[in-house]
Amino acid sequence: MTAPDPPASDLDPEHAPQPRPLPAPGFAPRLFDWIEQRKHPIGFAAVAIVFLLAAWAMLRMLGGVSTAEVGRSIAELPPAALLASAVLTAAGFTALVGYDWSALHYVGRRLPPATVVYASFCGFAVGNTVGFSLLSGGSVRFRIYSEAGLRSDDIVRVVVFCIVAFGFGVCAVSALGVLTRPDLLAGWLGIHVGWLHAAGIATIAGIAGWIALCARTRSFGWGRMTIPMPSVRLVVLQLTISALDIGFASAALYVLLPAHDGFSFIAFIPLYCVAAVAGIMSHVPGGLGVFEAVMLFALGNVLAKDELVGALTVYRCLYYVLPLLLAALLLGGNELRRQLVRRRG
Repeated sequence: MTAPDPPASDLDPEHAPQPRPLPAPGFAPRLFDWIEQRKHPIGFAAVAIVFLLAAWAMLRMLGGVSTAEVGRSIAELPPAALLASAVLTAAGFTALVGYDWSALHYVGRRLPPATVVYASFCGFAVGNTVGFSLLSGGSVRFRIYSEAGLRSDDIVRVVVFCIVAFGFGVCAVSALGVLTRPDLLAGWLGIHVGWLHAAGIATIAGIAGWIALCARTRSFGWGRMTIPMPSVRLVVLQLTISALDIGFASAALYVLLPAHDGFSFIAFIPLYCVAAVAGIMSHVPGGLGVFEAVMLFALGNVLAKDELVGALTVYRCLYYVLPLLLAALLLGGNELRRQLVRRRG
């Protein structure tokens, strides 16, 4: 009888997750142990806080929008555009699952696909809308993944990986878009083409350097902490996931814009990235007002402003409000089910 073959890494055997050594004495291991012992009440409290933040975000987003305005904006849009935007939104959230999937592979953990999809959708739906994604979306993931059996330190690694990977992907896609049509973006934002060229080339060079570092180094240390480097295949996969995510998200807005001949979808992507990053960095719930301000500043002289505002209003409802409501229903239903099961047990 021959010995069974060892399980191969789904990503790169050379960078397959290694057994984690016992933690050295220090503050971080003690903190993780303390969290691990209390992860159920912490998770419940985190979800309760997220619900409060979500309610606050909803009030902020809907406070300045009347139902009549939303209804008029929807009525003026072609049904085909609304359907296309809804389908692209669903495709975008499907692509977002790739962040959690690759993060779990990075830390060497496997979970049922349904759990990964649930955590990813709720985490991004809450994090995108509430803001402070590390805390809001991270709290949702902590609750779901801790109930699924992940240790606290693994959940922290997953959350940080998702956020870093998202930023990494946005930078890569934005740089490629800028280098494709720098003249158009320069005209929209009032920035010299040379600065955009330099920023795009520097970003691409930095990404290439990071990929080269991942190919040469398996880990790097910082004090008592050792951080494993992702494999080259994982980095390339993450860039692909980011491209799909940003492509679907920007397309969901692009199909709602009024008819125009001034720019193509490819030229629109870097502008979308700039507006999205500005909204994220503002930490305003959903980038409310900041995202729209960038779009109005760039496209206000290209498209009719009233039609542009209508498209942005509908997009915010489809991409932010509806996913947040669905995530709240899913999280609330699961919390109710858990409490009922524990009382019966």
